[in-house]
Order: sequence, then structure tokens, then C-alpha cells
Amino acid sequence: MRTLHLEWVESGGPPVTPPIRRGFGMTLIERSLPHDLNGVVAIEFNPGGVRASLRATLPQPSNAMTAIGGESHARVAEGTTA
Repeated sequence: MRTLHLEWVESGGPPVTPPIRRGFGMTLIERSLPHDLNGVVAIEFNPGGVRASLRATLPQPSNAMTAIGGESHARVAEGTTA
């Protein structure tokens, strides 16, 4: 199992306050990640900056996708000129 863990920390900007309402992007992150990738989302609106922690389980690549990606990459490399 592969896991993605992303920590986003903002600092040095103007003071932060929690949003009055959740926008589309926030809703998408908070609902989709847990549902689609068995993930966990934690977002804090601290006065010194926003801090977000995202953790998700990534699917294993299938053999078919690996083969397709490998062939595509080889074709691009062959067509490249200096």
C-alpha cells in the first residue's frame, strides 16, 4: 500500500481567521479525499497561518497502466531532438 502525506503550512502573511462559509474547494477536499482515497484531512486556521494535513491511500498501479505509461514515455523520448 502506498500512502501520500502532504503537510501545507503558511506563515509570514496577514493574520488568518477561519472562513465564515466553506467554499467549493474546501468542500471538495474535505469530502472527496476521505471518500475516494480512504484519506484523512485536517485543516487549521491559526492566526499565524493556515495548516493543512492530508493523508491518502494511493491505489497500486496496474500492470496495464504501467505498460501504457512505459510505451508512451519511450515514444516521447524517441521523438525528442536536441
